[in-house]
Amino acid sequence: MASEAARQVAWAAFDQSRPGVAQRFFDGSLRASAEAGDPISGAYALSFAAIQCYSAPGQAGRAVSLLQTAQEQVRHKATPRMHAMLAARTARTLSKTGATKECAHHLHVARAALDRDHTTTPRRPCTGWT
Repeated sequence: MASEAARQVAWAAFDQSRPGVAQRFFDGSLRASAEAGDPISGAYALSFAAIQCYSAPGQAGRAVSLLQTAQEQVRHKATPRMHAMLAARTARTLSKTGATKECAHHLHVARAALDRDHTTTPRRPCTGWT
């Protein structure tokens, strides 16, 4: 719960063009998820921190690294919907770098993950909008 609260504050700060404040709260969200042993919340926070990165000039490479870390954290733990969200955000990030083939690959991965998702798969609040 602390991880999600910190992530929401970080996102609000990002929306208010306060990247330094946002980064501090993204960091807090990651710490809270680690202390709680909740890699899903950590990956979700990383995915939002990646959006902040790719929204800043010259930071798309860092965003790719954050998303790779998020994907590694949840490789065998997340629902197909979570994998789809991370793949879609990776595709968006790669589109900022000009890596069109890799972007297309991650869009395919996202679509395939959504195809594997069934209504019986429990949804976490962080992927309910996907």
